[in-house]
Amino acid sequence: MRNPHAGTIRGLSIATLIISILALLGGLGFFALLSLSSMGLSDPSVAAQLETDPSTMAALESSGMDMDDALQITSIVLMLGSGIGVVVMICAIVALVAAILGMRNCDDPAKLKGAFGWSIAGAVASLLYLNLISMGLLIGLAVTIRKARSIPTFQNPTVPVS
Repeated sequence: MRNPHAGTIRGLSIATLIISILALLGGLGFFALLSLSSMGLSDPSVAAQLETDPSTMAALESSGMDMDDALQITSIVLMLGSGIGVVVMICAIVALVAAILGMRNCDDPAKLKGAFGWSIAGAVASLLYLNLISMGLLIGLAVTIRKARSIPTFQNPTVPVS
């Protein structure tokens, strides 16, 4: 039996898929940019160039730090930012799986159980990295899947006569 909510589930899944791919690419770009920046700080010529800048040295002296301290703090902040990029990519993958399962199984309500679970997990993951649009789409997908699964299906339409 065709699912009357199949079009809505497919549309929400496609929108979630697009947003998840964009978030995945953004997280990957963020991770790559910050990782490359962190590796660039380990180059001794960068520290030597900053030490020749009088405004940089004056700012460091006024805060009571030397160049090594500033480079270490900057490197730690860049690595934490890279970790945030990894978390964004993992959360986007969870939403991506929910969207793919929703698109593949939208016609058969019996197969939507996995998509329902992944859409709830994706909504929670989207909340973790504050992607409210994706979270709203996944909540809408979960509600629509729940409606589709609650429609009674008749496997054997023949009723035995007693």
